Amino acid sequence: MGDKVLAVSIVYLTCHFAFNVILSAFAGATEGVIFKHRIGQISANHTIQVTPSGPTFMIWNFIYLWLLAAYLYLTANIFRSTGEASGKRYCSPPIFGRWVTWVLILNAFFYTAWLFIWDNQWMTAAASFLTLIAISNWVALIIFSVSLWNNVVILKTEAPIDLILHRVLIQNGFGMYTTWTTIASLINIAVALVYDGKLEDPVPSLIALAFLSVLIALWVPLEFFFWDNYFRYLLTPLFVVLWALSGIHVEQTRNVELISESVRDYTLILMIITGILIIGKIILTIYRHVKRPLYIGLSTVA
Repeated sequence: MGDKVLAVSIVYLTCHFAFNVILSAFAGATEGVIFKHRIGQISANHTIQVTPSGPTFMIWNFIYLWLLAAYLYLTANIFRSTGEASGKRYCSPPIFGRWVTWVLILNAFFYTAWLFIWDNQWMTAAASFLTLIAISNWVALIIFSVSLWNNVVILKTEAPIDLILHRVLIQNGFGMYTTWTTIASLINIAVALVYDGKLEDPVPSLIALAFLSVLIALWVPLEFFFWDNYFRYLLTPLFVVLWALSGIHVEQTRNVELISESVRDYTLILMIITGILIIGKIILTIYRHVKRPLYIGLSTVA
């Protein structure tokens, strides 16, 4: 038997995600239809010293496509049987469960609201909602990753392809979305400090970079060493950080006379450190995959 509440929740989440993608397309390509301004134009009118170059925001296209694949996979699982009496693939085992789904539904409402708040150029409110988006993403990602680990042996034994799809489509897809919205929220907070708080740049830009440094310093040891079971195959976050920092660096290079040396140097150093961490993550993941498989000594009871 299936979990009808979970099934309905997954279908609704998929539909709300599709709705948000359509809204985002209108926000990015039109003005005066649904939204008063193009989303990119608002960003261009509220630049700071850590605003990325325009092409950097193309990452949204990858995020939308990646998450669309994840949601279509989750929806398809509603109709897939496990071949056992226990029920359907989406809830047997219950990896993408009710709490993850409900948190992401709340996240979808935050995103919808953010689009309209940003369109009205309410920078402080926009920063608040983007922060809520990032926080809810982290909550969902952590709950899902713990649930995936708790059921990893079942999937490895009964549905190894589904284990790969859970890691690639869902975990890494939401890892990309979570990291990008985290960085975007830091930049949005800095924008609010400049344009609403009247705090002179480069202080807000340095604050944004400092908070990003702290988050990296906190997350990397946890992911690399303490939470390896949960996040060993989560690879997208550091790549997203490098992408964002590279976009910021490119824009700073184009407008070098407008950017303080401290912000330029901080961005470049953080970018180099992130590149080194990516290499370390890849080497560590390959080594552990070969020498320390996750499944040794585990049973389906665990």
